[in-house]
Formats: sequence, structure tokens, C-alpha cells
Amino acid sequence: MKKILCCFMCVLAVFIMISCAGTEIEIVPEYDNALSDAAVDLRGSEIVFGWDTGRNGSTLGYIEGTDFGDMAAQRVKDVENLYNCKLSFVNKDSIGSHAYINAISGTYVYDAVAQATFGLVNYMRANAFQDLVPIQSLDVFDETKWGSRYLRISTMFDDSVYGIIPAALPMRTFDSELNIICVNEDYVDAVSETDPRDYFENGEWNWDTFEHCLTHFAQTNNSNEYVYSFMSGFGGFSRDVALCNGNTFVTFKDDGSYELGYFTPTAIDAYNRCYDWFYGSFASYVSDYYKPDLFAAGGAVMHYTNTNQLFATTNSLAFHLENLGVVPIPLGPNAKDPSDYRTSYASGAYTVCVPLTTKDAEATALVLDGLFEPFEGYETKESIIDYLTRYYFTDRRDSEFMYELTTGPHTLYHDHHHGMSTMFDQIPNGGVATTVESYRSAIYEAAETYVISMYETLNDLNDRFHN
Repeated sequence: MKKILCCFMCVLAVFIMISCAGTEIEIVPEYDNALSDAAVDLRGSEIVFGWDTGRNGSTLGYIEGTDFGDMAAQRVKDVENLYNCKLSFVNKDSIGSHAYINAISGTYVYDAVAQATFGLVNYMRANAFQDLVPIQSLDVFDETKWGSRYLRISTMFDDSVYGIIPAALPMRTFDSELNIICVNEDYVDAVSETDPRDYFENGEWNWDTFEHCLTHFAQTNNSNEYVYSFMSGFGGFSRDVALCNGNTFVTFKDDGSYELGYFTPTAIDAYNRCYDWFYGSFASYVSDYYKPDLFAAGGAVMHYTNTNQLFATTNSLAFHLENLGVVPIPLGPNAKDPSDYRTSYASGAYTVCVPLTTKDAEATALVLDGLFEPFEGYETKESIIDYLTRYYFTDRRDSEFMYELTTGPHTLYHDHHHGMSTMFDQIPNGGVATTVESYRSAIYEAAETYVISMYETLNDLNDRFHN
């Protein structure tokens, strides 16, 4: 994660920042972002970092008194000493909205903000945040440090990138809104059936083996209560099943038109299959509710949920279930191969943005680059997988899957804000064919307004990303 900045750009950025001081500063000719090298003297400048209080923790999102909390607190001190600056953290609900309102009015409040990307879809269209691509002191295309390009689709618009995720810090990518299936492995053992993880590992986790699990996992617990094989809301699950049947969010054609993957024949097949699972011949095995707390209490063997429920809170499902497993959505017959699993996500947690009104974008980016270097002992993929296995899972395969899910090309952004989810929720009421056709034009219109440019930007910038 070392990168070289040309001397001229460093001198220019810092000179602009402190030109009024009229004093000389020393610049290391080749800037190395390792914290042991003092690169730039920011002359005591204050960098104000807005932090959404919905993001748990007190320092860089980590809880005080924990190992990571202590490391984060030390990192803040190290960066302050390294660059001779003062870091101030402002904790506030809906920090992105607050930063947006002030930025569009031209008012300085924050130099950077950490937020979930729910609102960013609107904010970046209003020119409220900095395009990070031209900033010299930040390699926005380094996926190892700033998150997978696929996990950051929601930060892209009109060939610009407005957000980074501190992926080099432990756990900062895992709690984004990525959908998976959690498995109570004790219940699987109780009925002596094949573990879904074994199906997945062997390339056999598909609609047929999922149906086998539905019919064989249901049981009665020690309190003589019925345990469903599967628990999930219909809407989001049906969408992900469609994506795992060989579909992507959008396919661009040579004539300049495009097709949304939600309306292909293979997507329709997926919705019909899901309808049968929830309301047809498999209905007695499925509870059509999204209730992570009920799953944690033992109400189902498998539960479709998002990774936020695993990693974002101190009430993680992993802390309630000693033997928790995770697998992707089962593949349909039109998937290319066993690695063609996908998940939709509505928000990237801990996304860091720089308001347009920041005092100095280059200085802010320099500080961010130092803040979000890996912690000592957690610099490698293996070290992160070891951590997940030690604290969240009993089977290393779960940790490896989670790492691949958040770093590979498996995540597709789905806009949950502008009416694009309603169709999936309404299928149980109106039926597949009628509901899908009635929402087609509205979803295409919303996609054109809010999402297509994101995927076009990803395509345009794709060759520049590296990891």
C-alpha cells in the first residue's frame, strides 16, 4: 500500500494550504504513507472529522476498551504527531445530511465525514462532496486500502468517486448491507443432514440442494416448539435469488441501450421459484418474516439477513449462536459457475467522504491516508480471516467466505430509496407476472435517474482499479 506522490504536487498542495504563514516547510521528496515517515508539517491545523453516531464505537468506529479501540486511539495520536495537526471528531446523528446541508450553502463544518451511503446517492448529485479521483494524496483506486470497486458503486457518479471505505482497518467492510444466509449449525447437526457449507464448498449450493434443506431441516426443539427450515422476508431474498440466476443489475448494449436484470426471463423464473418456496409446496417449512432476533432465539435453521446483523453491533448474531455458519444465496441453473453468487447491497457502511467546503482537500486526504493504514498485526488477508474465525465463527470457511464476499465481484448496488424495492415486496400480493409488469416503467425511470450513471462510471473507471 505504498504509493509515490510527485514532489511538485506535494509542494503545491501544502504551499496553498499555508501560504499565508510565510514560513518554510520541509517536504520528503518521495512521500511514503507509512506512519514512521514524517512527510508534511501541517502547522497545527485542525482536521474536523464528522462521525455518524449510528456507526457504533467511539474512535474510528471501534469501541473504547477493546484492542481495536486502543489501536484506533493510538493511531489518532500517531497521525497528529506525524503531521503536526489536531484531529477533532464530531459525533452526530445523520452526519452526512448535516454535512450536505452545510456544503451546498458554502459553509465549512467538516473536513471529512463517515456515513452510510444511503443518503450519498442524493448528496453527490448536488455537488456537495469532493470528487476524490483528482486528489493526489489519496489513491482512490487502491481496493486493498479503500474497498472493492463493487462495494463502492454507490459512491460513483458521472465518472467521479465520492467515497472510500477504510478497508485496510479490521472489520470496516464487513458490516455493509450485504445479504447472506446464516445457518444455525447445531440444528443441522441435530437432523444429521448435509451442512450448506459443504454444498457450497463442493460447488453444489443451488436451488435443488436448497430445496432439500427446506424439506429436511425443519424440526421440533427441546421445548417442543416448531423450528422452521428457513426464515426470510420475500422481497430482498427474491431479488438476490434472481441475481444468482445469472443476472446482473444492468447490462449495457452496443447500441447504447441497457437492460435491467430484474426483468429478464431468468429473473422471472427466480421470482416464481421463490413464490413456490414461500407460498407453494414448501410453505410449511418457511417463515416469511425478517426477524434476526427470532432466528437468534432458535426459531429457524437458516435465516436470510444482512452482514450488518453480524458485525455492526455488540449484539451480533454470532454472539448469540455459538455455532453459526454463513453461505451465499443458492445459485440458479443459469449461473455461470459456483463462484457466480451475488448479493445486493443498499448501503456501504463507514463510507468516508470529503465535503466540498473542506479547508484543504489534499491535507484532509493525507490525514485520512495515514489514519486508515492497517493496524499492526492485521496487515494481511490471513490475519483478518484469523480474527473472524477467533471471534465470530467456529469454521474457517465462514471467515474465508466473508472475506471473498466483500473483496470479490459479488456485490451489486441496489437503490432502496427511490421506489426500486416495492416491486419485490408486492409480488406475494399481486403475483409474479402482474406485479413485475406493473412496476417495470417506474423502476427503469428510477434507475435512469439515480443508478445507471453509477454503473457507467464503474465501467469507465474499471481499468484504473487495482488491489
